Amino acid sequence: KSTFTMVPTVGIGYRFPLHHFITDNLSEIDVLEVNLDQYFAAGRYRQSRLEPFVGTIPLIGHSVGLSLGTDVLPDIRYLEKISLGIEQLEIPFFSEHLGFTKSSGLHLGSLLPVPRTEEAAEVMIRNVMFVKARLPVPLYLENISYYFEYPESDFSEEEFINLVCREAGVSVMLDLQNLYVNSVNHSLDSHSYIDSLPTGLVKAMHTAGGRYIEDVLIDDHGHAIADPVLDLVEYALERQNPTTIILERDNRIEETDEILNDIRRLKARVEHSTTNKDVSNALAS
Repeated sequence: KSTFTMVPTVGIGYRFPLHHFITDNLSEIDVLEVNLDQYFAAGRYRQSRLEPFVGTIPLIGHSVGLSLGTDVLPDIRYLEKISLGIEQLEIPFFSEHLGFTKSSGLHLGSLLPVPRTEEAAEVMIRNVMFVKARLPVPLYLENISYYFEYPESDFSEEEFINLVCREAGVSVMLDLQNLYVNSVNHSLDSHSYIDSLPTGLVKAMHTAGGRYIEDVLIDDHGHAIADPVLDLVEYALERQNPTTIILERDNRIEETDEILNDIRRLKARVEHSTTNKDVSNALAS
C-alpha cells in the first residue's frame, strides 16, 4: 500500500454536446479530458469553445486513433496533429489504448484487443516507444474492454500490460469500468489485476457506466457508474496515487443529473479513500 496521500482531481471527458452542462457545473469539475480525435474533427468554431478553458481548468489529452497494436509504425502525420493539440491546449499528459483500430490500412471501426503473445508484445513495445519519443508530454496506456478471447495467449492481461509498460517505460491510465467489464465477461480477477500493478505505475484513471445485452456486460459510457466500479476505484486508490480520475460519458448525455451525481459519487469515494490513507499513515508513524 502507498505510504503517502495525494488527492486526485475528479473530472469528466469533454464532449461538445456537454459544453453547457460543463460550464454550468464548472465549480464541481476539477479537470477536463479532451479527446483529440474529436477536437480536430470538430472544425474551428467548436474548437474555439475550448479556448476559455485553457489556463482556467486543467486539460488532459486522450485519443483512440494511434492503433498501437497494429504491426506498422504509427502514422507520423497523425502524431504531429496530436502534438499540436497538446501544445494548443497546454495538455500535461496524453493517454491511448492498449489495442488496435487499423489493420492493413483499413479502419476497423472498433477498438480491438491484441493477442497477448510475445510477438504482439514486441510490436506494441516498439510502437509505444516510437510514439513516446515524438510526444512533448508523457504517454499513458489504457487497458481496454474486450468481448472475445484469442485461442492462445502467452500472458495474462495484467502480465501483458505490465510487460509493455516496463519495457517501454510508460505509465498506466487504468480504466476501472473496462476492468470490471472484463471481470464479468471473462471471469478476470480485478483485484489481482490491480495488485499486480507496481505502486506508482497508475498515473490516472477512467470510470464509466455500462449495461447488459442479454448476459454480456457492455461498456457503453451511457449509464451511471455501477457500485462495484466505485468499489474498484477505492481499492485502486489504496494501492496507487493517480493525479486524475475521469468520468467518461458518451451516451444518454441528456441525463445531466445522473452525470453530476456520478461526479459527486466519485469525489465521495476519493474523500473516503484519502481519509483511510491519512488514518493508516498516522498509525504507521
